[in-house]
Amino acid sequence: MQRDCELRDAILRQGFDSVLWSRLAGELAEYGVGVITAWIHSGEIYALCKKFAWLVSPLAPPPDDDERGSLSHDTVLDGIALFQRDGLIKRKWDPTSGARLTTYFINACILSFPNNCRKIATARKYIPPPVDNTTLNEPMDLAADGAVLDWMDAWSAFSDLPNNEIKKAVLYRALGYNFVEIAELFTASGTPTTPGAVRAKINRQHRRSGIAWPGGTTS
Repeated sequence: MQRDCELRDAILRQGFDSVLWSRLAGELAEYGVGVITAWIHSGEIYALCKKFAWLVSPLAPPPDDDERGSLSHDTVLDGIALFQRDGLIKRKWDPTSGARLTTYFINACILSFPNNCRKIATARKYIPPPVDNTTLNEPMDLAADGAVLDWMDAWSAFSDLPNNEIKKAVLYRALGYNFVEIAELFTASGTPTTPGAVRAKINRQHRRSGIAWPGGTTS
């Protein structure tokens, strides 16, 4: 326990841009991913969350390898941030409690799990439309949200959009998703964004192309 106190004090003294913190964060990440991945696979993570009164519904069906890897890595990254903020900076880690620094870190990962689990559940509610599906040769009959839109012009210009991220945003919007839902989809798939940023992307592309994209600019 004395070594943990010395380590904490050294990190606070040297700062979080130091080699010491970088080394510790790397070791915690490697350790945490192994532990959290195993607990997700066994389902024990849900019981541990319940112990903390931090309830979350188990994913059904259970996550596949890709989901499990993404979920464990995101959980550990958030756990490191929580450990840094509360355990070290705010000095909430108390050596007199008998818990090691690593125990506090793992507990931070457990507390970080529910939000990341819910992101997976949210992403599962939506099946992203194929962006490069050549079978989609004709536009779908969609409402124009009150705007008079030339859907055929928009569709023919779709292939000229600058990157897949903008293509997805435009196509999600055309399929009827609002900006909040689109932001959630991007965030759940590993590209954090906000509804305002989604709106800006679509509006900016509208100005560049001169075409009123299906879905307009309403939320």
